[in-house]
Amino acid sequence: LNKNIIAYPFKLDIEQYDKYNEFISQLKKDICTIIITVGYLEYPEKNKDKILSVNYYGPKLILEKILNENKLESIIRIVVITSVAADRKNYKETNYSIAKYKLSTFIKELQRNYRELKIIEIKPGYVRTKMTKDLKLPFILLSSSKYVAKKIVNSFNSKEKSIYVPYFWKYIVIIYNFFK
Repeated sequence: LNKNIIAYPFKLDIEQYDKYNEFISQLKKDICTIIITVGYLEYPEKNKDKILSVNYYGPKLILEKILNENKLESIIRIVVITSVAADRKNYKETNYSIAKYKLSTFIKELQRNYRELKIIEIKPGYVRTKMTKDLKLPFILLSSSKYVAKKIVNSFNSKEKSIYVPYFWKYIVIIYNFFK
């Protein structure tokens, strides 16, 4: 991986759908990689619309707008962060899992329809962030955001279309689903 890559972080309120065109017009035309990293989790879940909007509808709509309108022809790679929650057999038990499942399904559809692009889905387990700080999560299963970020960058050269971070979450999900 070229260590001289220039990265630009862009912020967008993913729920402000009417701002998407303005946001896309501000992007540099030579962008080769887009990383979509959004998430909203609340416990207990009280705001179903916000959970679905942030975790599914927003990322889906912005990706469709970018891809369908050919706004950035230089894109060679798209990385989308979903969640291991998308793979739970009983994903319908929480709105968060439903939203991440829908986003994961959409990413698989994009992978089939845009074969010329490298579209990678990153499925992290629990990550130490503002979103999870008030949850009582097992320390041993928590990853630092720095570790996850490094794995995301390393995924750029991977041949995998779906990557669990850390890798052991793939097996945790398999075991979890076996007993559900």
